[in-house]
Amino acid sequence: MLLKSLLKNEQYNNQSQTKPFLVIKGIAGTLIGGLILYVLLRKINPSAVAVELARVDLAQLIKALVFILLSYICRTVMWKKLLEEFYNYSYGALFRVMMIGYLVNNILPARLGDVTRGIWLYRSHGGSSGSIFGSLALERIMDVSLVTILLGISLLWLGLYRKWLIVNMAILAGVVAVFFIVGILLRQLVLCHALPHFVVEVKEWITRFTRLKNLRATLIHLSNAISINNMVRGLLWLIITWFVTYWGLYFTMASLHLTERVGYLQTALMLCIASLGIAVPSLPASLGTYQAAFIFGGMLLEISETQALAVSFLYQGLWVGVTSALGLISLGWEMLTK
Repeated sequence: MLLKSLLKNEQYNNQSQTKPFLVIKGIAGTLIGGLILYVLLRKINPSAVAVELARVDLAQLIKALVFILLSYICRTVMWKKLLEEFYNYSYGALFRVMMIGYLVNNILPARLGDVTRGIWLYRSHGGSSGSIFGSLALERIMDVSLVTILLGISLLWLGLYRKWLIVNMAILAGVVAVFFIVGILLRQLVLCHALPHFVVEVKEWITRFTRLKNLRATLIHLSNAISINNMVRGLLWLIITWFVTYWGLYFTMASLHLTERVGYLQTALMLCIASLGIAVPSLPASLGTYQAAFIFGGMLLEISETQALAVSFLYQGLWVGVTSALGLISLGWEMLTK
C-alpha cells in the first residue's frame, strides 16, 4: 500500500520508464542477497551463531541502541544543512521522511527506500525535486568518501597493507572529482543562453519523457545541491554522524564481548567495511551483503566467521528495529497530518 501510494504520487517521473527499472533493480538485489545468504548459512552453522547471540550483555546493548538512535538524529541535521539553502524544511519533517525511507528499505530489496525518501519529501513537504535528489546524491558520495578514507587510514595504521586499497581509493577520488565537475558543468550549461544544438535536443527529449514542469530550474537546483559549497555546509555533521554511528557498533560488539580483544581502530575498520557492503543491492535491509561484509572484516581482524555473523545479525537487528518502529510512527504521523 505504501509503495503504491508513492508510485502514484511520483508525477515527475514517467511511469513506463521508472517501474521496469525499479522491478529489475529489486530482482537483481534479491538474487544477489539471497545467493550470498544461502552460501553463508550453508557454510556457518546457524545454531553456533545462536549460541554467540545468547551471550549478549543487555547493558551494552542498551548503550548501542541509544547511539543508533542518536546517529539518525545527527543524520537529520546533516540533511537539513544540505537543504537549507533551497527550502526551509523542519527537523521533524526531515526526520519522519528519513525514517519512512528506511522503513521501505527494510521491507523492499535493493534500497528502494532511498528513492522513496526523495519522492515523499517532494510530494508532502514541497521544495524542488532537483535540490532534494541532489542533496541525497551528495549525502551518499560524502558517506562513501569518508568511509573509504577511514578505511584506508585503519588498514594502513593496523599494518594491513593491500594493493587494492590504493587502487580503489584512487578510483574513488576520480569518481568524486567527476561528480563535482559534472555538477559545475551542468550549472554552467543550463545558465548559458546559447546552448549547443545537441544539448537542446537532449533537453527536449528529457522534457518529452518526463513530467518535470521546469527542467531548467530543476537542473540548476540539482547542480547547486551537489556543489562543493553545499558539501562544506554538511561536512561537520557528517563527521559527527559517523562518530556517533561508530559507538553504536562498538557497544554492539562489546555486548558480545568482542571488544576485549578488538580495539577501537579495529572496530572502525569493521564499521567501514560493513557500511560499504550496504551500497551493494541486496535483500530488504541489505540482508546478505551486510553479513558478507562483516565476515570479510572479521577475516582481517581474525574474528571467527561465526562471531562476525552473530555481530552482523545483532547490529542489523538493532538498526532495523529502530528504523522500522520510528518509520511506522512517522508514516502514521504523515498520513494523519495530510
